Amino acid sequence: MRSFTMIFGITTILVMSAFIPNNAPITTNDNLNENDKAGLVKMREEEKLAFEVYTFLDEKWDHQVFKNIKQSEARHGDFVKGLLDQFGIKDPYIATNGQYANADMQKLYQELTTKGSLSLKDAFTVGAIIEDMDIADLDILMAATTNKDLLGVYDNLNRGSRNHMRAFSRQLGNMDVVYTPTYINKDRYMAIINGDHEEGSNCQTNNSNCKSKGNKACGSNSGKACVGSGNNKSCGDNKGNCKSGKGNKKGCCIK
Repeated sequence: MRSFTMIFGITTILVMSAFIPNNAPITTNDNLNENDKAGLVKMREEEKLAFEVYTFLDEKWDHQVFKNIKQSEARHGDFVKGLLDQFGIKDPYIATNGQYANADMQKLYQELTTKGSLSLKDAFTVGAIIEDMDIADLDILMAATTNKDLLGVYDNLNRGSRNHMRAFSRQLGNMDVVYTPTYINKDRYMAIINGDHEEGSNCQTNNSNCKSKGNKACGSNSGKACVGSGNNKSCGDNKGNCKSGKGNKKGCCIK
């Protein structure tokens, strides 16, 4: 009787296991504190702001610098969204241009688009203001967290913002305009604009370590924060260049 019970028990387990979905989500043991969570939510709103303001300015002025940088900001927003999903944090994103859960972002969108409409010089200044703010906030968030996933993505976002700051400052310089930073200090600003263009890092050449839905592009050192859709999956080469791709070349690159 005992042998029959054991056999019946093993058979039951095997039968039940057949009904367990093989695509069950992989969870992470990493925990975020409340400051980390609030920081991610804030950056999600800031990246939305940057993308939508640059989209507005591109439509207004039809300048290549806005076309290039708005695409980068869209990727940045996706990577932050990937982290929100990974850690089970509610996404504040509102799928309407110029609408934000954060009242300060709502006000800032109105102010920046109004200013950017005045002239191309003002539009470039608006770009510098946004990157100035992003760099300052990312510096604070990176100093306040020890989470490797957050640090990996924030480091890439910060590198991208520094490159964007250089681009806008260069355009202003061509107009004999000197930008005065309001969020970061002058020394930090001068070090950035006098530095060279920075290539993206943490690019993955395969997606085997992705731990979020779809395994569609990894946004951090440990292969988490996966994002992307369709055939455009932010694939990268070994030089940090983002491009679409097939097969297992679905790594993240943030410029």
